[in-house]
Amino acid sequence: MGQQPFSYSLVTLPDLKVKFQQIPVKPGQLLLTPEGDMGFLLLTQAQRIDVFNLRSFIADALMLGSPPVAAGYAATTDRVFIAQDHPAGRMTFVGAHDGSVKTVTGYNLNDRQMN
Repeated sequence: MGQQPFSYSLVTLPDLKVKFQQIPVKPGQLLLTPEGDMGFLLLTQAQRIDVFNLRSFIADALMLGSPPVAAGYAATTDRVFIAQDHPAGRMTFVGAHDGSVKTVTGYNLNDRQMN
């Protein structure tokens, strides 16, 4: 695969370990877990998030059914939630450390007016 137009760098301190990660689209919101060991980068135009481990420097792409628009972290469940642009409402929950994935679609249906 050829060089891609955008990128980000993973860096650890104090040993200054660096990894350069190329991506096909402009990066969006970045979310780090409170421990600072896991990162989640929204790639809206690619309908995916990049999930990376800052200890091992392994980065994986997680494809989504809709463009991601925002992310947050729920400490009690150790899950990251990714809100997506979808007419019926779509949210994906990712286990911050176990990698589990669950998507819920349709939660906005009840607030629609019936004609």
